[in-house]
Amino acid sequence: MSKVPVMKRRDLLAIGAMLAATTSLRSAQAGQLSDRAIERSQLSLGDTSRFKRIFARAERGGTIRLGFIGGSITAGAIASAPANSYVERVADWWQMSFPKARIETVNAAIGGTGSLYGSLRVGQDFLARDLDAVIIEFSVNDAWTDQEPFESLVRHILASSPDIAVMLLFMVYDHGGNEQDWQQKIGAHYKLPMVSFRDAVWPELQSGRIKAADILVDIVHPNDAGHRITADLVTTQLSRLQKAEAGNASGAALPPPLYGDRFQNARWIGASKLKQTDHDGWTLTKTDDPPPHSLGPDIWLSEPGVETPLSLAWEGTGLVAVMWLENGDGNPVTLEIDGRPAQVITTETQPRRNVVTVALDLPKGKHSFSISRKLGIDARPPFGLYGIGIIP
Repeated sequence: MSKVPVMKRRDLLAIGAMLAATTSLRSAQAGQLSDRAIERSQLSLGDTSRFKRIFARAERGGTIRLGFIGGSITAGAIASAPANSYVERVADWWQMSFPKARIETVNAAIGGTGSLYGSLRVGQDFLARDLDAVIIEFSVNDAWTDQEPFESLVRHILASSPDIAVMLLFMVYDHGGNEQDWQQKIGAHYKLPMVSFRDAVWPELQSGRIKAADILVDIVHPNDAGHRITADLVTTQLSRLQKAEAGNASGAALPPPLYGDRFQNARWIGASKLKQTDHDGWTLTKTDDPPPHSLGPDIWLSEPGVETPLSLAWEGTGLVAVMWLENGDGNPVTLEIDGRPAQVITTETQPRRNVVTVALDLPKGKHSFSISRKLGIDARPPFGLYGIGIIP
């Protein structure tokens, strides 16, 4: 049985280094924006209470843990070296601004995933690390989901502690698109500081004052200059928060959800802990790269030519499946709940994304789940199940 192919972080960085070496002199000198562009990026300070309390603790010394969750950009792709990523540059700002403090980072970003998967794993992979401040970056990864998982993720983080501070960061594709419009509404609803890379750079790209190649390696991933700009926009907001008056939302309860909160208390069950009831033709397999750079350390992998389902027992009101499903795999996948098809995934019905909401609002209690693939074409790429998210 072959192992699941996963692109490793070192491979991404090697690709980034090669691409960075071929950029123009103008790209190498990029990384500076006009004051007007920077001002456009500063969408909202929100309520400053939580950040002001963290700054005060940092001034006194001790450990401050910064959390970052998002997609491949936050994971560091495709900076030429980890130190050139926006995450590390933001951490450097904290250390320089608060020399008495010990600044630690927890980077829980996974490339190619959105807030739906983030909402499943935020408790055990992120909040369990006792974080002080968090940046959420999913604006270029959430085109395949709706508003509720993102809001649930925000609510879960805010509800975990009255002291944890949250900032939203909005990146952009080279055509100007992202999911900022609705994510910004959620940020305003919870009075969060928000920073927009899109609002800073898109007018510059449209006018020709900068070129996409100056700041992006491809259609969406920043080069070193783009990461530097991102960090500058975030740290400008942090500096403004430092100087701002303290807010008055200390200990305030969260407002009612704007779009929904069904994913707020979701929990993740990885492949090795699933309660499988039938797995003929499926093998529990170690992946090549453990989290946070893959979807899981192990996976239930379908053997070549197998169409029999993997069946599981679970308990709750909703289920999200996290699969190994390649873009080039045109074979239909059927996801069943309690013996009845709940989702049939084909290239015609939806994009080939690995994270799919199978069912919601089921009667609370015990249920069954099965996943199978019908082999109707010659191509048979790897196919499997990393685990499931359970909605209580």
